[in-house]
Amino acid sequence: MNGQIGQRMALVTLVGCGAASVVFEYPSFGTALAVGVAVASLLHLLMRRL
Repeated sequence: MNGQIGQRMALVTLVGCGAASVVFEYPSFGTALAVGVAVASLLHLLMRRL
């Protein structure tokens, strides 16, 4: 990398920030969202290895 972030990293950062703000505002909805984000992240990591 030459000092620039990719589109995928920018999208992941944006979604992560949005998820964090929802978790703080609405704890009950935020818990389900956090689990969904964790599952999506795991799926992303597993698919990268294949």
